[in-house]
Amino acid sequence: MLFGVKSWRTFIKIFVALSSIWLLFAQQLVAQINRGGVKRDTTLNTVIADTLNQEKPDSIEVFELSYEEKYKSIRFTTSQEYFKYQNVDTLFDVEHQFDPINDLKLKYNNIGILGSPVYDMMPDYSSKLHFDLGFNQFKPCKINADSIEIYKVNAPYTKLIWRFGSKEQQFFKVLHANRIKEVLQFGISINRISGEGFYANQKVRNSGFSAYTDYDSKNKKYKLLTTFTSQAYVQEHNGGISEAYLGQIFSKELNTAGQLIATTQPHRRDIVNTNFSDLSGTSNSFGRNNGLNLAINQYFNFGKYFTETATDSTLIKRFVPQFRLKHKIAFEREDHVFEGKNESNYFFYPTELRYDANTYLDSIRTSKWINQLALIQTGKTANKNDALNLPFKSVLSLNYERITVKRLFADTLKFNNTWLAFNATDNLVESPLSFSIDAQYGIGVNNYQSNKIFLKAKANYQLPQSFGKVGISITANSYNAALLYQNYDSNFYNWQNNFNATNANIASLNYSNQKYKLSINASRINFSNLPYFFYDALDPVNINTSNGNLYRIEINKAFKFGWLKMQHHLTFQTENNNDIDLPNWLYNGSFYYSGNWFKRALNFNTGFDVRYLSNFNLPYYNPVIGQFYYQSNVEYALYPTIDFFINFKIQTAVLFFKVEYLNQNWFQRGYYTAVNYPAPDYTFRGGISWRFFD
Repeated sequence: MLFGVKSWRTFIKIFVALSSIWLLFAQQLVAQINRGGVKRDTTLNTVIADTLNQEKPDSIEVFELSYEEKYKSIRFTTSQEYFKYQNVDTLFDVEHQFDPINDLKLKYNNIGILGSPVYDMMPDYSSKLHFDLGFNQFKPCKINADSIEIYKVNAPYTKLIWRFGSKEQQFFKVLHANRIKEVLQFGISINRISGEGFYANQKVRNSGFSAYTDYDSKNKKYKLLTTFTSQAYVQEHNGGISEAYLGQIFSKELNTAGQLIATTQPHRRDIVNTNFSDLSGTSNSFGRNNGLNLAINQYFNFGKYFTETATDSTLIKRFVPQFRLKHKIAFEREDHVFEGKNESNYFFYPTELRYDANTYLDSIRTSKWINQLALIQTGKTANKNDALNLPFKSVLSLNYERITVKRLFADTLKFNNTWLAFNATDNLVESPLSFSIDAQYGIGVNNYQSNKIFLKAKANYQLPQSFGKVGISITANSYNAALLYQNYDSNFYNWQNNFNATNANIASLNYSNQKYKLSINASRINFSNLPYFFYDALDPVNINTSNGNLYRIEINKAFKFGWLKMQHHLTFQTENNNDIDLPNWLYNGSFYYSGNWFKRALNFNTGFDVRYLSNFNLPYYNPVIGQFYYQSNVEYALYPTIDFFINFKIQTAVLFFKVEYLNQNWFQRGYYTAVNYPAPDYTFRGGISWRFFD
């Protein structure tokens, strides 16, 4: 059985039939469109290298067949469908927010140190139809084919980033993009996160590498894009601090009545006993999460030529690709390894190992081959003298995954996963209406996501400028949950489940106003058969399913009063299900001075960041399988944390200094981010980001 269908002939027939229908439909649009309301693509003449995150129209859709370097442009894209390039972002107001958790507006919480496992505090429970093993504890920091930035440059571009902080915490990244003559672009990126942690046995070492090459033939009818990424996470596990110190490190502890009472606290964090420490105070428990991704993308362009008259009366022949045929082949591999020993902590593993009583080791490797065939309608056409916009652009693709899951002791599992995908977005710049449709459907026999769906439709309407924009979004989703919930067989644990498909339906309303820098989003998330881990002191692994609704409203507002700027991100959410516990209130805000000194030679801002979560039942963390467990026994007290920062920008160099958790001891000694995992103490950080444009 090939690609989840009975034969190659059936596979080809499906794609050819759908592609033919779509080609005929798109050609009818070409015949009907007129010149009214269509803007010419002028990016070849207006790109500026040093802008403040202003997105430009698609730069690759109209190709110039003769090349002249009239200016220096540096743009990047993360889209491998339309190649929608953005100018390099040199905005520095939030330079100090280098932690992905802060960058995502407090969406995630970690277990106490930069680069450590995280859990989502604002989930939507939806998932597209790719195969998911379930090890997603490093999701914000992962480097993969979807996160790589592809640059288009006319001159070398280099970016260096170095962050440093207390307890030997460091974040380093170097990025370089260049070109070889006209036809070949390439780039590499290297990054590393490391830290010793505030408590014993808390070291983190995360490394990542990415590279790409981008070849365009001289006649612009063929494109070859190759990408490669690799990542390596190594983390020492301490299991959190031991119960004996649960209240001591923060001056207070819970008594049998659930009341906080004063107690003695140690003066040094690294002498606090942890759950994975032996009699010497050391831990031999480690987790390793490694991965690589290699992808080869080929694009065959089909379109028309037109002749344009330049300002100096020079005739320039241009090629407009109306359609692209894309073929992608990729290989992905992920390794998840845990090794360690602590027989006294029953939550993390059983008293008797299943396969080898002398080996506290387990691993699981996922290998995936990916094949994609796609027809891309670029949203462009041409007549004899100009390029024209069509009302929308779209992608129709047939996707196949062949997955192998190899376990250290148990047998090897093999899966097929095949799905059709369609995406369409609006393309008329002057129209007040904008929309997008994203649909997927699992096809074939014995596929992991067979007969499952993902459908998301969004529409926005621009009111008169001073009244802002309104929009609506609808998502209907049915999918098989991650394999980790269904089938797990290891040296530590074993379970076999047959959960019904998870369903997540989301309805959202939004309003935004650029004039007043305001956006509001209200959503209802209905979920059913949602699997989750929950904590039971008598059983190390419990998986249940949940049904319910989650309601959420998000408000983003920015203020500017002369030299004073304020940014506020406030979220309220509530669920009608006792199985799921999330913070009701989340706030992330900045209050800072911003100005220019020395005749604008120095840009400067300084101020405070404030973060707040309302009290909720923090989850347990199981490092053996990298999962977070819901618990309903204890509600943890949380309160605002305040950071102080200073940012400088001198030409292309940005420096920052900050003190995190400045308000420690204002309320109490500290707080927790997961059960037994305290947040770091106040810490000093600094860093530099330097861009080189030649």
